[in-house]
This record gives sequence, structure tokens and C-alpha cells, in this order.
Amino acid sequence: MSSTSIAIAAPASDQEQIRARLKVLVRDYTHYKRWQTGYRNALKLKRDGEEQKRPTPYVLTSEYKQRMEGLLAQSDTWADEIKKEIADLAHQLPIWTEWAVAVKPMGEITIAYLEALVDLEEASDNQGRVVISKVRRFCGYGPAEDKNAPGKRKYCASLKSQLYQWGMSLEKLGESCESKYHAIYLGIKERYANSDREVLERSKINGAKKIPWKDARPGHRRNAAIRRAVQEMLIDYVNARAALEGRKVRPPYAEEYLGKKHE
Repeated sequence: MSSTSIAIAAPASDQEQIRARLKVLVRDYTHYKRWQTGYRNALKLKRDGEEQKRPTPYVLTSEYKQRMEGLLAQSDTWADEIKKEIADLAHQLPIWTEWAVAVKPMGEITIAYLEALVDLEEASDNQGRVVISKVRRFCGYGPAEDKNAPGKRKYCASLKSQLYQWGMSLEKLGESCESKYHAIYLGIKERYANSDREVLERSKINGAKKIPWKDARPGHRRNAAIRRAVQEMLIDYVNARAALEGRKVRPPYAEEYLGKKHE
């Protein structure tokens, strides 16, 4: 969290205005972060400031370097300004004061993306119940086969990217951190590292083939663990937000139609 001050939730009448403003801010923030990546690549810099090792087909002249450094500095300034406004607005939302402050790890930027871009009304069925699978699909964390489905992309790319960044933050938590999602992340990584169950792994050199999870690339197993942790966080987020807005959530298929309820 960027602030230790006590946040007071805005009245219900103001929440939609806050979400509308956040929608503009996260759009601009996404653009600035994309520009920053482009400028760093032009300067052959990693995110941490270290030099990239990849070769480039152009000569990095002093004039070009100075220009790119100026653009990077300016985009950093703009992104920081927007980030502060996003944090101030996020702190006024009930989802922050009633749920997010107790979630480890959870930051204002991730909450802002979710609140600005996820529409629970659009994700509801004909009975007005929020369908969690619709939210996860919109966020880019629905069934794995979705990404290979033909036709127009069915998820929000900027939201998926931000949620992946949140998932990567789980790696930085210490072993002693009491985080439900960190435990899920570690558990999935360990399970797959010892699993004989097959998974389709794609390679530019060898193409696509099925191999045991334990033989998959470490990065593949890490991404699978991040994906599961994000999916679980989205379930909790939707349930919390729906409760705050007085909405009902549709039970999972197995529970509603098969009578199987996971404890």
C-alpha cells in the first residue's frame, strides 16, 4: 500500500463516478507503462536499469540516447502522477476498505484495474446473478482453451497483464508471509514439479508436444501457479464486491447442478 492513512469509503452515489475516472486513469497508465517499455528497449535497458544483453541492428548514438532518456524520464513522471491519483481514488472505494486492505499482497493499481474494467452487470446471468467464470474469462484467466479459440479476442489484455504482474509479486513474498494466494502459488509449483500428468508445451525449436509437468520448463510451471493464484483471487474479489453491492453470485456448476460443494 502506498499510504498508511485511514481510508473512508465513498457514498454509493459517488462510486460509479470514481470508477469512471479510474477507467480513464488506468487507460492512460497502461499507455505510459507501454511507452516506458519501448523507451527502455530503445536504450537496451531492463526494468531494473541493468543493460540488456541482446544485440541491436542500430548504433546507439549519444543524440538518440539523450532523446530516449528524456522521453523515459517524462513518462516516468506522468506515470507516477497518475499512480498517486489512482491510489487516492482506490482508497475511497468500499472494496478497498472492506476487502483489499486485508489481502496480501494487494495494491491500489490492481484494485483500480479491477474496479474500472470489470462490470458485474455484464457478467451476470438472466437471473441477475454474477457468473464468476465470465469475470475470469474477461480478465484473461478463463479456461486455457480460450486463448486458442478462433475469432476476436474475448478478454481485456491490459487487465490480464496487470493481474499477471500481481501474480508475479507472489514470488517476492517470504516463506513466513501469511498469504492465502502465496500458499496456493507455492503449492501448485511444488505439485507440478513432481507431477507425471502431461501438459502441452510449445517450443520454437521442437514445436508443441505433450510432456510430464515435472519435465516442463520452470517458467511454464511458474506461470501455471500464477494463473491458479489469480483465479482464486478473482473468486474472492467477485464474492466480496458482489456482497458490497447487494448482488447474488451464481454457485459453481458442480454445486448448482451436481450438488457437489467444495469445502
